[in-house]
Amino acid sequence: METPTGNTPFEKAQIGRVRAQLTWATHVAVKELVKQIDECETMIENWKQTTAKWSAGSESKEAMEADLMLATQALKDKKLFEEALVMICERAKTDLGLEA
Repeated sequence: METPTGNTPFEKAQIGRVRAQLTWATHVAVKELVKQIDECETMIENWKQTTAKWSAGSESKEAMEADLMLATQALKDKKLFEEALVMICERAKTDLGLEA
């Protein structure tokens, strides 16, 4: 997104609004991606716990396999969310001068 330029009070106000909107959108996107990454990590941890219980004989093979499928998808999703987070941080640096 191209930031408007200029020195008049109107142009300066417009620049401020655009920067504020970009900052807010960046904040919301980062917050949501971090939430999604946390959820993925929870699913992966659940699979680890289920596997440990299965090894101890207190969990069914079906439960372990179901959690394995969820953990596998969570790992794929986590990778995508992390890549998106890096891209957003790079854009925030370029567009807003922010660093993560």
